[in-house]
Amino acid sequence: MARGQRTSLREAEENDPVWWCRHYKTAVNYLVIRMYQLLQGDERMRESVTNMMNAQLSAFAETAEVELDEVKLT
Repeated sequence: MARGQRTSLREAEENDPVWWCRHYKTAVNYLVIRMYQLLQGDERMRESVTNMMNAQLSAFAETAEVELDEVKLT
């Protein structure tokens, strides 16, 4: 998915939008906290958060329909 491109909804998301809204808001909440820890934490915290995010990235990307190999790094 290109940056700024709209995502499509899956059938399950359309069938239970309230549950999915909570699910995604919870995921965003988690990511905001981890990003803050990554940016503001000491070296030990940054290493810990980086390891957690690396371990979880593929699952988040799959849920968000993001092909990580296609993400531009610059």
